[in-house]
Amino acid sequence: MILAYDNRSSSESDEDDICTWSAKKRKKNHDQNKVNISTVQTVHSENIEKDKRNEPDLTNQCKKFDELKSKFTDIRTFSALRSQRVEERKSKQLVKKALRDPAIKKAVENLGNASASESVASGNEEVKWDDIKPLLTVNDHLQGPVSHSDFGPKTELEYLIEDAIKEGDFEKAELLSDTLANREFAVKISKAFAAKKRLDKMQEQAAIEKERRLKKIRWTFDAKERWQMKGNM
Repeated sequence: MILAYDNRSSSESDEDDICTWSAKKRKKNHDQNKVNISTVQTVHSENIEKDKRNEPDLTNQCKKFDELKSKFTDIRTFSALRSQRVEERKSKQLVKKALRDPAIKKAVENLGNASASESVASGNEEVKWDDIKPLLTVNDHLQGPVSHSDFGPKTELEYLIEDAIKEGDFEKAELLSDTLANREFAVKISKAFAAKKRLDKMQEQAAIEKERRLKKIRWTFDAKERWQMKGNM
């Protein structure tokens, strides 16, 4: 009887231990769930606050981007204007330098006198640089994409430049190259002078023709020009 009582009491104590252990475990899990929920809520609130703090940062970044973009455009326009001014200054200096050379000046005068019209005296003419500048490239459309004159026979000056490069005298080669460039530019200037004189002559002839037509009687028959005929249209 005593042994049976002891066995029953030991089994009851085991059940009590299991119940207490399960209750502690449930309580522990409940506490952990509470902690997890509270941490999630705090993280969510922190993210919301961070987003609210980042909103003005995004607006500031957009403003900074717009300011940088405007500064970049201003710098580009300023650099373009500055490069244009530098190119104009260089072209003027190159013209002055080319005309300072007596050989080039003489060549320009000879070519200008050869293409001058007989009705206008060359000594009384003073053509401004602004009138000549647009005519520097008057014949570029005739050359096409490839300038065939560049592949023609070499001049004596070009042979001298090649010899100086072979000898290693680069200062002499640079000087000869500048002389060649000045000569080519002088030829361009002389052609522009000739084109200007030709243009003036054509305008003068057009004005005379217009005045002659106005003097005619209105009711007379005025023959059409060839380009006005129907067959040439």
